Amino acid sequence: MVISYSDATSGRAAGGDGSWTGVGRRGRAVNLQATKQTQMAASTPARAKSISQVKADIRARIRGGGGPQPSTDSRTLIVTGDEDVMKKLSSSVDPKGLGLEIRTTRSIRGGGVILEIEGQVDVDALQKNPAITSLGLAIKEAPSKCPRVLIHGVPSSLTPEELQDEFWKSNCVGTDEDLKAGAFVPIHRAGPKNLPETKWVVQVSQAVRSTIIQDGRVRLGWLVCRVVDHISVSRCYRCQKFGHVAKSCGSGEVCGWCTERGHSFRACTRKQQPARCVNCMEAGRVDHHDAGSLECPSYRIAMEHQVRLTDYGKDD
Repeated sequence: MVISYSDATSGRAAGGDGSWTGVGRRGRAVNLQATKQTQMAASTPARAKSISQVKADIRARIRGGGGPQPSTDSRTLIVTGDEDVMKKLSSSVDPKGLGLEIRTTRSIRGGGVILEIEGQVDVDALQKNPAITSLGLAIKEAPSKCPRVLIHGVPSSLTPEELQDEFWKSNCVGTDEDLKAGAFVPIHRAGPKNLPETKWVVQVSQAVRSTIIQDGRVRLGWLVCRVVDHISVSRCYRCQKFGHVAKSCGSGEVCGWCTERGHSFRACTRKQQPARCVNCMEAGRVDHHDAGSLECPSYRIAMEHQVRLTDYGKDD
């Protein structure tokens, strides 16, 4: 459609699709509606990825090449003590004075702290440092974790022992008997109960993981079940910290909605107020959500930290 300059300037014409047309530089017609839509699209912030997308990205990242082994350019330390360790460290110790470059920190049950330190660290020398011993703190290097996988479509009737037996009958055939010990250990069921099929979280050796993850499936008798890396981190419903569950928690109760101490999420009487996450609040992150939110930045960081602590092995 050809529009004359006089038509465009007088506003008597519209675009061929019925959209409004204005005049740009040198008298050229401009589709105002398309311009506005482009500006709106450019100004609309990208939505954060869903937790399913985050887990899928992590699985894809660690699938090729065997997955990451514990990082060699950093060390993860566990610091424990009788009281709030982070409070003691923050008030009495300068990490720079100890030659430490802190990458991340995370609280654990009992008031302890997990520190990820940039570069190499002499843990023995650090433990003997007067600044640490005077506070009554204990420091040790965090052990690497064995990988875990999630097996879908397992018959609910199978016991852990039966699941083990069925696995070794049809998978990783030829594995020496002495290498099977601890190489496939069912941990717990996951997903809905009272259904014919369930999911199983299984701890596996690096060699077993490499075989079944690359194949993407395991065989259990007549069944072929999908298998993926299990990407998850525990959160305590008592203190809201990551890395343990309420049954083994030695800390006081903290509300997952209002961050106040002394009552549970269920007993909270302030749910008419906006939620606030205690983990993100303490870490100085955006905290306008409850502690159990799947959108919680601290939860996603803890999940990535769990992956970094896991020894997935390395494919040759």
